[in-house]
Amino acid sequence: MMPDGWESLNLGELAEIRRGASPRPIKDEKWFSPEGRGWIRISDVSKSNKYLRRTTQYLSNEGVAKSVKVNPGDLIMSICGTIGTPIILDMEACIHDGFVFFDKLSSKTSAEFMYYFLQLKSKEFESKGQPGAQKNLNTSIVKATDLFLPPALEQKKIAEILSSVDDAIQKTQQVIDQTQKVKKGLLQELMTKGIGHTKFKKTEVGEIPVSWAVHPVSAVCSDIIDCKNRTPPKSENGHPVIKTPNVREGRLLFSNITYTDEKSYIEWTKKGVPKANDIVLTREAPIGEACIIPDGISPCLGQRTMLYRFDQSVNNPKFFLFQFLSDLVQEQLMRSSGGSTVGHVRVGDMKSFAVVRPPLEEQREIVRAIESVESLLLVIESQHTRLTQLKSGLMQDLLTGKVRVKT
Repeated sequence: MMPDGWESLNLGELAEIRRGASPRPIKDEKWFSPEGRGWIRISDVSKSNKYLRRTTQYLSNEGVAKSVKVNPGDLIMSICGTIGTPIILDMEACIHDGFVFFDKLSSKTSAEFMYYFLQLKSKEFESKGQPGAQKNLNTSIVKATDLFLPPALEQKKIAEILSSVDDAIQKTQQVIDQTQKVKKGLLQELMTKGIGHTKFKKTEVGEIPVSWAVHPVSAVCSDIIDCKNRTPPKSENGHPVIKTPNVREGRLLFSNITYTDEKSYIEWTKKGVPKANDIVLTREAPIGEACIIPDGISPCLGQRTMLYRFDQSVNNPKFFLFQFLSDLVQEQLMRSSGGSTVGHVRVGDMKSFAVVRPPLEEQREIVRAIESVESLLLVIESQHTRLTQLKSGLMQDLLTGKVRVKT
């Protein structure tokens, strides 16, 4: 039901919706230049917040002539591959045919308000994408998208409220980014210098404290288990399957976990049953992500993963998790893959890369130091999640008129 005082329209009535264009062949260097109008790619949009202020590529005058110009204040939206992501321009640029441009936007509305309306509709746009080499949204679908448009003053107030939440989300993200940098720096420092050392020795992995030892990872593990060469069949419930998308930045993600039945679990754990405090490390797609298995679950491994088990009387598994995530191990894995994160590391190399081992008590001290930063990071990430959920709820209420704002 349309709220009182609002107007029923479609997007095609509010703007001329134009698709971008690409110079061909796209790899020809004559289309590009070190400076000039930006050449917008979805990666540029993904890295930005509401306003696009920089791109990684620029077009020559010849390239600009073959594309579609957009200017500061213009509103665009992605319609290919990643569908339904809007952004407002704060620079001179050009768009290829993976974007639409809301040209000649009606005086009835603003780019700010429409930006949030398009965000609200993003999942709907995604669901309407046409299948192909890349999912693609037809411009006619965009034009035909209906909306209820509030009066101008109400639009302005709604955009101001949502902008204030966006600002809080962005500031929180900046704190997250900075805390992650602190954690990464601490990780690198402690994994090579330790705590309080003054004497060091040169080794094959670089300079380390004299009391530390260097070993192939197989020498410090009580067991290393390779996965089967395929992922077990899915079931509605049962045993969780740890696949590569579930392993990110030291954490086991349950948001997209799948399950397998008891029969498949028995088949997939013949080489060894994953246990609490075992570490899972990915050897392909992507290489080098790691997590530790928590108590209370009985998982099995999906393909492209390796499991490392440690004798906890002389090793702290969390210390080796952090080490696996540090440059010390990551650089070895990249060399083994030929320098590509999209390649793969052979099982033999996954068993033989070098690790450092301090005395157990120092391992524990290092873990406590890194966990203090990690705990802070979790708190800030939780704040970011709450703000994102708040924005989602506000968009649903304010942009549909379920909750009216005072003007």
